[in-house]
Amino acid sequence: GQKHVLSRLAHNLLVTYLLSEAHSGYDLPWMSHRLFPEFLGGAPRHEKHHHDGRVYYQQYFKYLDDFFGNTEEALGIGDSKKKIQVEEQKQQLLR
Repeated sequence: GQKHVLSRLAHNLLVTYLLSEAHSGYDLPWMSHRLFPEFLGGAPRHEKHHHDGRVYYQQYFKYLDDFFGNTEEALGIGDSKKKIQVEEQKQQLLR
């Protein structure tokens, strides 16, 4: 069906801005993922998705990744895995 011209324009501007922000790689205080952290993952989570495609699929609906377990913590990878590896290495050095 037909879309109202101003509605379509507002939608296109918002989505373009959010996509640009998510791909910018910046984590600035005024970015949308800081203003709405329960909904938007932003650049930090999206950057992790590009490094490991198993995590953080949703750019706009962060709670879906959390719900379905598509996070580093749920999969045991990322920073949480590095911390475990460091602890294991410390234990080996102490033996």
